[in-house]
Amino acid sequence: MFQKIGKWFGRVSISFSIFVNTLFGGKNNQTVSARQYFRLTQNKWNFCFLINGLFWWEEDHCRNSYEK
Repeated sequence: MFQKIGKWFGRVSISFSIFVNTLFGGKNNQTVSARQYFRLTQNKWNFCFLINGLFWWEEDHCRNSYEK
């Protein structure tokens, strides 16, 4: 039961991230994290440091999202 809820929450979180990214002019198949990593590779201002450090506690979250 809890595993299904966790998977559901993960899918909803990804969908919301794609929605927010699209709302702010990003690609409609890309999460906020993936977009920020792309901006990082282009030497543009980004907030990967914030996503990686404060929200996800995962050092390479943005890069992993981009590679997916």
